[in-house]
Amino acid sequence: MPQTIHCQLQVFRNKKYLSERKVLSFQTSWFQRFPWLHVSETNNVVCFHCSKANHLSLLSLTTQNEDTFIHKGFDNWKKAAERFAKHERSACHTHAVSQLQQLKRPPVCAQSSEQKPNEQASCRSSLVQLFSTIRFLARQALPLRGHVEQNGNYSQLLNLFAEGNDQLHLWLNRTTNFTSHDSSCSALVLVLVLVT
Repeated sequence: MPQTIHCQLQVFRNKKYLSERKVLSFQTSWFQRFPWLHVSETNNVVCFHCSKANHLSLLSLTTQNEDTFIHKGFDNWKKAAERFAKHERSACHTHAVSQLQQLKRPPVCAQSSEQKPNEQASCRSSLVQLFSTIRFLARQALPLRGHVEQNGNYSQLLNLFAEGNDQLHLWLNRTTNFTSHDSSCSALVLVLVLVT
């Protein structure tokens, strides 16, 4: 990579400032400090993110586009580091970077369609655990509930299983109480129907 940068840098025009009588040129260290710098067709530097976002029409919402870093190219090496730092903090650059990052993410509908099967699988495995617990207690002829519902065999076994299972723990703490008297009785009837 340094060879290509060196070859590209040879075409940069050196600017001579008469008032200070010195020739200034592009510094290769600026590529490390500002990785978004890109050589344009006019042998000036532009902002890669801003020019790409502009090419994709993603900068329509920004009010202060910096045309120098998008189209024209920057070639005033006198205060280049200051101007590069100022551009990096600008609203145009920040917006361009965020818009390009948004393009890399999958659409919301794809994210939700991936999330739903995972959520269903988690709920399914938790329900299987609930039915397995009820089946175990029924086979052992043990009561599901105690004098206080939270101290019953059913609740205590589920809490024990939830200690090593984060999915079950989250599922048991949902707003819908699947360990209530009505839910556990309905589940017991289902287990008895399936077993017999």
